[in-house]
Amino acid sequence: MMAPASEPVADPLVEVMGRPTPVPASGSTARIALGPRLGQRVEAFLREQQFDIVHVHEPLMPALPIQVLRHAKAANERTIVVGTFHARKDGGSRLYEYLRPLLKRWYRELDGKIAVSPPAAQYVGAYFPGFYNIIPNGLDIERFADPLLEPVAEFDDPTINILYVGRAEKRKGLAYLIRAFAVVNAQDPQTRLIVVGPDSRRRRRYESSVRNSGQRDIHFVEAPSDDELPRYYRTADIFCTPALGHESQGYVILEAMAGGAPVVASRIPAHAEVLGNAARYASVDDIIG
Repeated sequence: MMAPASEPVADPLVEVMGRPTPVPASGSTARIALGPRLGQRVEAFLREQQFDIVHVHEPLMPALPIQVLRHAKAANERTIVVGTFHARKDGGSRLYEYLRPLLKRWYRELDGKIAVSPPAAQYVGAYFPGFYNIIPNGLDIERFADPLLEPVAEFDDPTINILYVGRAEKRKGLAYLIRAFAVVNAQDPQTRLIVVGPDSRRRRRYESSVRNSGQRDIHFVEAPSDDELPRYYRTADIFCTPALGHESQGYVILEAMAGGAPVVASRIPAHAEVLGNAARYASVDDIIG
């Protein structure tokens, strides 16, 4: 695997290609590899390894994926190059729009194309028409459905636990969930909101706002280990994901469903694809209104 890294990686199966540079993208932050010698390093590695198949994630993003597309077949003309497209941005992509004439050159290097959902395929297909195999991101169901999982002891009581898992990015809608929970908690004090996710500047602002407002029963939990995360889903009486858009699949919904938690989700295309027609969910207008 080739990827940028900010620290040395001991895994012999990982080839570090540059340091990650954070770049705002689709309401989130992408960490891309940059560097004047990146292309040379990619070419040397591909020539050395002589791969039969090269799988590139977000293949039209700068700069590492483009360098892989540029050198894969030059290093081995028999190499099969497959690209998986994960992203979706409501309203379209300026990168694809402005650089489409240039990116078409590298798009043609793909022998196979995968999108993680119909919304993701629709997004990239608007700029680069073609056939995209829909292969959703996979989930280790047994990890979340293990009947031996214990609820998190701190929250294992008669109080109704509402769980949020994810980053504190604006597009995830956490601000509206916090505001909505204030109404719920005022009507039923036996409720609790558990916010699970990585530390960030925006998350700290949410925590500070909750403290200053005097809101009760909102607990912020820094991202737990892979072993601990399924226990939070087991603790939840309700799982809520109020994302406002820019979602391609809604992976946390799969985790919640595998863990047996009822799901309340915003009605955006990515969530609708996961939950299906039988689901009941709120529209974004309901959430922010």
